Amino acid sequence: MLKRATAVCIAAGILAFAPTTAHAETGEYAQPSGVTIESPVIEPCETATVVFGARYWGSGEPISVTAQGARAGAATFDPAVTAAEDGSLVAAFSPPSDGVGVYQLTFAGASGNYTATVSVTDPVLCEVDPGVALASTGGGVESWLIAGGAGLVAIGSGAVIVASRRRAAGS
Repeated sequence: MLKRATAVCIAAGILAFAPTTAHAETGEYAQPSGVTIESPVIEPCETATVVFGARYWGSGEPISVTAQGARAGAATFDPAVTAAEDGSLVAAFSPPSDGVGVYQLTFAGASGNYTATVSVTDPVLCEVDPGVALASTGGGVESWLIAGGAGLVAIGSGAVIVASRRRAAGS
């Protein structure tokens, strides 16, 4: 029974790290087929681009775009776009210089809706010389996720040690 509990704890610890590992490997979470968010995490004064593949929208379909988020009213994006003849679409979003936060860009047309999420991080001045690099001080992994996974591995390891000592004492 103790071996099974140990195995479950170790497996849970490994599974706790799996999404983080996958995200670190690809840089983004899976998107629906036919949609790509180029640079889903940007800094102020950068641009995120949402690309819809061919046949995602109807040919020449008018699409309305709305943005919600920290300072969506000051963001730059085209609120009315039209799909290309093949149904593809490319739309750009630029947050304001002080617009750190998460934005939801909703694309709505006759053939459906799609919401893209863009995160704006690291409040730096847009006028900074691009030749001058600043140190990165933030982490990309939530600390509670690391601590939780490490805790599960520690519990599983402790259970193995206790079982080994009990077995040795009983021999």
